[in-house]
Amino acid sequence: MFRKDSLASLLDEGRRKIQVTDEELDEAKRRRRLLAASVRRAFSGSISYFNGSVAHGDANTPLTDVDLGVVLTKKDAEPYGPGKKSALSLMEKARDAIREDLDDEFPKLTIEVLGRRRAVLVRFGDPVTEA
Repeated sequence: MFRKDSLASLLDEGRRKIQVTDEELDEAKRRRRLLAASVRRAFSGSISYFNGSVAHGDANTPLTDVDLGVVLTKKDAEPYGPGKKSALSLMEKARDAIREDLDDEFPKLTIEVLGRRRAVLVRFGDPVTEA
């Protein structure tokens, strides 16, 4: 027999199938906070902000990334930008701080800066939750 479900119940069922678990989301947010603390330490006076699907509350499984932005102080940012210095030294400074702070907890940590424009790619090497 054909089952008649409401659109709302079908959407809820679909959402449950693709949404991250609370545990997965909590660990992703914890790791994002660790990264934010590292870059704030590296760039005293900077402001970090969260964006992306985790920040918006619409992350899907499997959760593969979190997004973090950093606004440097005017003094720190002044020598960089179009027609000025490359952001590579800033990215290396962030990489070094992250590695110093997180290497012990995350032995499979990798951090890429080369070949990236203004972003530092951090891979923890382990999923946020056990499969």
